[in-house]
Amino acid sequence: MKKQQIQTKIPSKMKKMFSILCAVCVALVAGATDVQLLVQKVDNQGLVPGNTYRVYAQMLDANKNVHAIFGDSVDPMSITSTTSFYQHQFGAYSAIAMNPVAISVAPELAYDSWITLGYETSENNDLWDIGLSFADFSAGNGISTDNGAWFLLPTDAKCEANDLGLVLLGQFTTTGTASGTLNIQGWDGPNNNWQARNLTFITTDAVWFGCNDAQASNYNAQAGFNDGTCQYANGNNTFAQQGHDVSSKGIEEVSTWEVFPNPIRNHVIHLQFSENIDLSQKTLVDIFDMNGRLVNGFVINEGMVTGGNRITLEQELSGGSYKIVLNQGSQLDSKTIIVEK
Repeated sequence: MKKQQIQTKIPSKMKKMFSILCAVCVALVAGATDVQLLVQKVDNQGLVPGNTYRVYAQMLDANKNVHAIFGDSVDPMSITSTTSFYQHQFGAYSAIAMNPVAISVAPELAYDSWITLGYETSENNDLWDIGLSFADFSAGNGISTDNGAWFLLPTDAKCEANDLGLVLLGQFTTTGTASGTLNIQGWDGPNNNWQARNLTFITTDAVWFGCNDAQASNYNAQAGFNDGTCQYANGNNTFAQQGHDVSSKGIEEVSTWEVFPNPIRNHVIHLQFSENIDLSQKTLVDIFDMNGRLVNGFVINEGMVTGGNRITLEQELSGGSYKIVLNQGSQLDSKTIIVEK
């Protein structure tokens, strides 16, 4: 039987903070459409039965943070699996039990099932929960509530998205298919609350994290999410560090091209060429942020070309400026785009 982690007494400041959260949950707050759930498939090395997944809130607006996952009478919260969740005997229902020393003794503990908000281990973990019973979850079953939450103080650093725009919400190991419906609350400025309700996930949509830039030496064709680990032959990992002169007009001399709309206000990016696109050479399109970090890379194929001379890409981007680099053979050219949110 998995040991239960129980918050036996909630300090008065936590009670006050959560009462504020509850008040916000029934108040008029800004809705958010630029937050979604992303599921990562984790390599558990076969140490535990089934597959291990991590669920993240993907923040497409860098100004937003997350401080509560909740369910209420209007929109209950639930996390379920078609089979049991794996529960380690030394674990607990939250990442507070993920003690690195214990994991070194029992490596399979690293793939236990738990909920969290940003934290991956017990170190400095200040996660709280209220109105939730985890007895069923600790026995391998699901989580559900119509009057509860797990949360952090809104000023906790773990409320902020990481460099990939992600906030970790939980890890789940199962031999079946896990799915859930979550409500998320956060700030997009001090005391300026937003909510995203009825966000859903299912582990059949899980993606591997890795380098999906075909130009990189560690390119992983299975990677569905670029985690910023790309490495290149010269040891540099950003386009600028590779020494490319993006002012080169090699491609543009052959066929002028533009990006539209610009500014971009949704997730669809169109590249319009003046002539039919020649794909006899490998053609790549990379998107870099203004710090030179690769956001995503695309290998262009015929199925992505419409009308003979237009490429349509779908990529959620936070507000700001980006450079789109077109690479065909030894020819390079770039355009700067602005994303408005």
